[in-house]
Amino acid sequence: MTSYERSGWRDEEFSKRHHTWGSNCPMSDIDTLWVEYTRALPRAVVEYKHHAAGLKPVNDAIRGFDPNSKAVSKLATAAGIPAFIVRYDYTKVVPDDTRDWLFEVFALNDTARDLVGPTSVVLDEVGWVRLLYQVRGEPFPPHLERRLAKLGSRVDL
Repeated sequence: MTSYERSGWRDEEFSKRHHTWGSNCPMSDIDTLWVEYTRALPRAVVEYKHHAAGLKPVNDAIRGFDPNSKAVSKLATAAGIPAFIVRYDYTKVVPDDTRDWLFEVFALNDTARDLVGPTSVVLDEVGWVRLLYQVRGEPFPPHLERRLAKLGSRVDL
């Protein structure tokens, strides 16, 4: 059955209306779903979750208990691309007011597990961006690591 709108910041009227369409017409309410692509070809599906969301939704997703994530995984598998859930976090670094970005990457399908393994992997920003270039089949530009370092991303992999 479709869940009721909990936050109120999306189009609550549409959510209510969709709910009336019945239990055999569910929809996916995904936090932030991004399609990573190259030259208009999808290369990966990533559901980003802020670290404050906790691990329960992620654990439910990777165990196949969450129908939303299961649908995303099946969609990506049918397309032959990886599906990930990525918990992100950034912390302010004093005194220069930069940020350290960390990404905990979870695989939702076999294609993603081939890239990151069967359990989660924690990457700094450079590591995550390298992986995004890898799924695109593109080389990682050396200047990008320097640019990210200037923005405050950790580069000590």
